[in-house]
Amino acid sequence: MRMSIMAFAAIAVAFTFALAYAQGDKPPQPAQNQGASGTPVDKHGLTTEPSAAIRICTVSSNCAVKAIDIPTIAPRPEDVGSIDGMIKAWYDIVTVPKGTKPDWARDHTLYTPETRFLITDLDKNGKLRGTIVDHTMYASGTTPEAKGFYESEIHRVTQRFGQTAHVMSTYESRHTKDGPVIARGVNSIELFNDGSRWWITYAQWDEERPGNPLPKELLP
Repeated sequence: MRMSIMAFAAIAVAFTFALAYAQGDKPPQPAQNQGASGTPVDKHGLTTEPSAAIRICTVSSNCAVKAIDIPTIAPRPEDVGSIDGMIKAWYDIVTVPKGTKPDWARDHTLYTPETRFLITDLDKNGKLRGTIVDHTMYASGTTPEAKGFYESEIHRVTQRFGQTAHVMSTYESRHTKDGPVIARGVNSIELFNDGSRWWITYAQWDEERPGNPLPKELLP
């Protein structure tokens, strides 16, 4: 998305999500079945332990990122009235020159209170990981104004049935409007229309990197 994980890198060390949980400082849990490796499993034999490759940072989680205050404003009809409007706003809001912060209040109007983002990247050892955040914590941990951030859509695939839609939006990111491309990737966005407007209910994204090239069907 919009600010790739590069924007989150500066606060990566602050993501102590559920550190106490991982170290055992959690309330007693009911007895669980044990798998062959000794980890708890459900009745189907599937592990019930959280994935070591997924970090969680939401307002209600044990996350060290300090939440910013995002004002509540009315949505813009041109943003929420169509899928095109939603995707245009998605990119426009986080496209800012150096020293200018995104309009997080406008951004907040695109999502339901339960909307989550999953950011895919590699850790310092090159292992795949995902970071799940809500909108408030995403905005709190993202600073595109530090260097400037310009992201544009270069291709889109939309699938819609009834009131639901799935958009695969391929993007290019730059620090300046006409600067070199610093990243390319795909935003996978789920949308719902409640009869009066569109909402983004979930979004996740991944970047192009060695071994993970953009497929031709997601390129212009």
